[in-house]
Amino acid sequence: MKGRRTLPEGAGPDVRTSTAGDGLPDAPIRCLIEDRDGSLWIGTGRGLTHFVNGAFRTYGTQDGCRAERITALHQDIVGALGGTPHGLNIFEAGRFQSTETNELAGEWIAALCEDAGGDLWVSSLTGGIWQAE
Repeated sequence: MKGRRTLPEGAGPDVRTSTAGDGLPDAPIRCLIEDRDGSLWIGTGRGLTHFVNGAFRTYGTQDGCRAERITALHQDIVGALGGTPHGLNIFEAGRFQSTETNELAGEWIAALCEDAGGDLWVSSLTGGIWQAE
């Protein structure tokens, strides 16, 4: 297969598995991205989890998330964006910003992407695609 990475036996990286016993809130991981600081944002069915300095911290509706099922992730210059079945979560400066009044509020967010011009593209399972300048 073209582009397939193969490693000699015994030469591979160490593999570590993390589960609920390690602090993940849910086993199925729906999406993940690396933050600019090297930490990891993980989208699960039970919240947006931040893995930093070897520890998991999960944010849910009690922290201001629109929904706990995270279906898409993206990081822009301001903060992390998390798509849900009920709209968009915007996490910046350590807290969630409200998106209840925008047209994405009731949309099932499927994917998030930023183009070369800095515009955010948002796709939905129920309503099409949006471009936010």
